Amino acid sequence: MKKSTRRAAINLGVILLVSIGCTFFFATGKLNVSSILLNTLYGILIGLSIALGSTLITRLIFKDESVYENPTMYYVLAVVGVAVYIFLDLLVLNYFWFSITQGLSFWELISSPFGFYTITIEFVIGLLIYLVALARFFTRDLKKYYSKVVETESQLARYQYDTLKNQLNPHFLFNALNTLSGLIYLDVDRADEFIHRLSKLYRYVLDVQQEEIVTIQTELELVKDFLYLNNIRFNNQIKESIRVEEDVDGFIAPMALQLLIENAIKHNIISESAPLMIEIIQLDGKLEVRNNVQLKQEKEPSHELGLKNLRDRYAVLTDQAIEIEATKDFFTVRVPIIEKELK
Repeated sequence: MKKSTRRAAINLGVILLVSIGCTFFFATGKLNVSSILLNTLYGILIGLSIALGSTLITRLIFKDESVYENPTMYYVLAVVGVAVYIFLDLLVLNYFWFSITQGLSFWELISSPFGFYTITIEFVIGLLIYLVALARFFTRDLKKYYSKVVETESQLARYQYDTLKNQLNPHFLFNALNTLSGLIYLDVDRADEFIHRLSKLYRYVLDVQQEEIVTIQTELELVKDFLYLNNIRFNNQIKESIRVEEDVDGFIAPMALQLLIENAIKHNIISESAPLMIEIIQLDGKLEVRNNVQLKQEKEPSHELGLKNLRDRYAVLTDQAIEIEATKDFFTVRVPIIEKELK
């Protein structure tokens, strides 16, 4: 039996025992087999209805982890909601029970001292038991939530460090400097622009190392600089097409698009007869990055961060998953657009 199921069964058992015990404690008249059975059934109905109803209300209120951003409000809401439920539940159950067993009308029940004290005592006991159970549940779940928050922050810190350390790897810098050394003697103006774009690229890496997400427009500026630098190296044999609205609203993980483009450049042949085609398309809440497939004979090692870590980063940021589609002609990755800035 699962731990949560066993705990729920124990809690329900305690509630039923307390309910039945209180029923016998406050029972009047002689005890015989018939009265024992009736009192037991009455206690079970009262205890079971309170237990099941309060559990359902609590789960509905605490079903989303966002409640822990303002726990006091939801705690009070749960107590008030369950208190109202218990009161109404006791009115209805006691009316039906005593109308059947003793022929009392609703008004006779609530206006008599017996009915008033019965419902009041049951309400107080039921609410006290619920408050104890809620305190245990709330403390346990709040502890689990904050443990998860700490773990998430730790993961984000690790991913930010990996992004800075690995995404613009030494091979890219080595190739860029080689390209610059040849360009500087051939075209001073282009060499100056190359240096400007390269410095922008590394400044961006430093700026985003503490960021969880960046705007799409900011990321696209990085992509344009990255493609420009690589096109100098490959003599404009990388053909890009960026079809994203200029006023697109949304966020993305830093350097996510750059990683996908770098992987495409690394693993595919790029030449005058076989240019690399890279498309970035905005569609249905995602950015689609697609390249034609013309794999090199000798495969280079996979990027250390790679698609797995990119997926892990997105698992921390959003519940939307990255989609990957590979065919013999195209390799496509769809990256979710995060609609609003994280707190």
